[in-house]
Amino acid sequence: MPKILRNYHDAKLIVAGKGGMMDELRRQVDSMGLSSKVYFTGYLNSKQVQKMYKCADVAVFPSTYEPFGIVALEAMLAGVPTVVSDVGGLNEIVDHGINGMKAYAGNPNSIADSVLSILHDAKLSNNIAKNAKAKVKEDFNWNKIAQDTHYIYEKAICKTVAQKQAEEIEQENAKTIDKSKELQYIEATYEVEEFPEVVATKQQGVDTSKESLTLNSGELKLIADDYKGVLNKFEEDHHEIRREIELKIDRDADDPELELYPG
Repeated sequence: MPKILRNYHDAKLIVAGKGGMMDELRRQVDSMGLSSKVYFTGYLNSKQVQKMYKCADVAVFPSTYEPFGIVALEAMLAGVPTVVSDVGGLNEIVDHGINGMKAYAGNPNSIADSVLSILHDAKLSNNIAKNAKAKVKEDFNWNKIAQDTHYIYEKAICKTVAQKQAEEIEQENAKTIDKSKELQYIEATYEVEEFPEVVATKQQGVDTSKESLTLNSGELKLIADDYKGVLNKFEEDHHEIRREIELKIDRDADDPELELYPG
């Protein structure tokens, strides 16, 4: 504050709010002889804070630690040129010289320089206030906040669309390999080349070639059932033929006019 008063005599500092260091700060102000230039308001409600912003030429937030900095956004939205420390969320909110001024955290000289830049340059002050208000309305409205929050949760919990697509492609490739192996097993087990009925089935629309790797589980089951059916039919036909031969032999044996073994 002494540096600011040396360069801008009418400056006054208003410390808004309360905290554990209130008494210590009061003693420091008294010891520096600044009681007539520094005022402590104590707790202020939201309406009182808005009135304070309307009276202020500069809003200063010299935090040494600040995760986000919503109070700085409130000042910017109120159209007050803002000075912040270059730490945490405050550092991300403000673009130096464009929508606010930055100062080195814990450095009184740096804070004083940024404050004096605004107090001595009306054009810079007006541009900063205008740009800051526009930035808050554009980047910190509730719709934008909701969209950004949704994206963060989706990325953290559900994965991004690109990651989902990559995983789906990987899963489809794995399924294709598994189907190829299953098809090879079926062909090896049932020896499809020996049965013309199966070959005919393949020619009629059920593609069982190794080049076709897009068979679903239903088609694979159909092919397997066809192979089993061919085997069963072959065994039934073979059994029927043998039975007919046996019956014919029995009938011929009972016929006295038939000579089974001539000569």
